[in-house]
Amino acid sequence: MASANDFFNELKAANVRLDALITSTGEVRAAVDNVAAKMDQSVALESTIRDALIHQIRQNETIICLLKQIADNTCRTLNESHRQTGLQTTIRDNTTTLADLYSVEHAEAALVRDRELALKKQIEACCPPPVAETVCSPKPCPEPDPFKVPVILLKSEPPKKGGKK
Repeated sequence: MASANDFFNELKAANVRLDALITSTGEVRAAVDNVAAKMDQSVALESTIRDALIHQIRQNETIICLLKQIADNTCRTLNESHRQTGLQTTIRDNTTTLADLYSVEHAEAALVRDRELALKKQIEACCPPPVAETVCSPKPCPEPDPFKVPVILLKSEPPKKGGKK
């Protein structure tokens, strides 16, 4: 039969083992908490990266839209320029021919022309001619909202090791 002293020593040894087990449990709990904190940081960081990519995609869509508008306007301007150059050449040639013909033969025509120009100025002072429509007007492109970077704690305080609760 075991004595009370043996029983007491066994009880002390069990208590030491329980203290070691409690310490180990605390360390495991601290390690799990540390992993959980790092996972939260990782999720937050991935969410921020995703939001930044979405924002960048929207900006790129706006840039592409604006570039398409620039290309369209440039093409239309080039076409109109080409058409106007041909018309201006024809006008120049015809005007030169008419000026030469009238200057030689029709002095009275110059007087009539001067009177008509004076009347035209009076009419335009009263009722100006209509202004030509603009050929091109910009079309709005979608603009993304400004990207707001959330605050992410990149470094957290690790839990204390070996602490008892």
